[in-house]
Amino acid sequence: MDARACEDSGPGHCAFPDRDGFPLLHDHYLILNRVQRLDDDRKPVWGALETRRLLQHVAAARTHYTLTMTTEVCEELGLATAGSAN
Repeated sequence: MDARACEDSGPGHCAFPDRDGFPLLHDHYLILNRVQRLDDDRKPVWGALETRRLLQHVAAARTHYTLTMTTEVCEELGLATAGSAN
């Protein structure tokens, strides 16, 4: 892959290039604000997440997601993680 791949891929398609300009593996996640729960009569009803609490804990949610995703990918591929040199 040419180091110009990030430039040639269009805006927003290479968010995390390495020192040589190659795109680094990254992901995106989406939290839907529509959830199903059981009401007092144990019947399913639709509602919304209380997003203020989620926003208050966004760093913890991001860390939990990253740890879970990394663990599952590494276990599936037989890989291990290493700490950052920084």
